[in-house]
Amino acid sequence: MKHRAITAFALIAAMPMAPVVADAPAPDSASTHIDANNNEACAQLVPGSLRKQVAKDYPGFRFIRVDDYTEEDINTESQYHHGSKCIAAASADYFGDRRPSFAFMLMSGDGNLLVMVAREKPGHPWEITKLDGWKVRDVFIEGEKIHYYLNTLEPGVYTNALVEEGEEEPPSDELKNLSSKTPGVVYGTIESTGVGYFFVDGRWVHLTTSD
Repeated sequence: MKHRAITAFALIAAMPMAPVVADAPAPDSASTHIDANNNEACAQLVPGSLRKQVAKDYPGFRFIRVDDYTEEDINTESQYHHGSKCIAAASADYFGDRRPSFAFMLMSGDGNLLVMVAREKPGHPWEITKLDGWKVRDVFIEGEKIHYYLNTLEPGVYTNALVEEGEEEPPSDELKNLSSKTPGVVYGTIESTGVGYFFVDGRWVHLTTSD
């Protein structure tokens, strides 16, 4: 299956991913059931220990909720998330260490959005990295909904969409081409271009992906 944000020039087939068992809403719960229709479906996707560390390290921020979106956006995007109404979190082996890692979006009360990725290192706290962040225009003050998704990109060979379409040179911090043997994190505006981040040679690199 191809996510609409995955470019047509991803040439390497997806690597099989081990299933990820996520914690239930209560951190001490032993249940592994995730209610895909729950308003807190994205928070449910990540382990309780990671939720606790996010709350400690990023006070004032929370996981994106289902009701932060219009019903139309949820219906449009959920098909790329196995039918789940959580369209702002994902899990895969992003670091290539054969351990599950998690990508997710956080929002603050004044409308700041963060794109995060986290992995667990045995004997250490969660390693949480901010990939990007921006201000959404008074999202709560005006009662507006957000229109951003986050998902997983297949491993592969990618060309920056700006180069592919011949529109312009990409920004200086973006790659024109990249090859990755591990999955990447993609995020962006629903039904528009996205940004794909991959962990290559020990660092995060990114480029624009097509819609």
